[in-house]
Amino acid sequence: TVSGSPSVFYLDGSANPTITFAADGKYVFDQSDSSNTGHQIVFGNVPNNTANILGTSDGVTVVGTPGQEGAYTQLILPSSFTGSLYYYCVHHSNMGA
Repeated sequence: TVSGSPSVFYLDGSANPTITFAADGKYVFDQSDSSNTGHQIVFGNVPNNTANILGTSDGVTVVGTPGQEGAYTQLILPSSFTGSLYYYCVHHSNMGA
């Protein structure tokens, strides 16, 4: 869910929480709430940098359109994953952590 001013992502009821991503981890981000309209969640290895967004070859699957019923984004990390990942909005890089 997206809420606030400025807008932020809410994950499990918390505003922009820090997530510890793990190797071999599978993460599903429900984006069906109407507050997600225009706020596609993306992942990158550099914070707030839309030039370094992970794509389908990196384990990201986008289903549907944020804000519409059934929309979600899935991230599956390989067993070789190390380092840091960040999440943010593709259009508003200040949203996320």
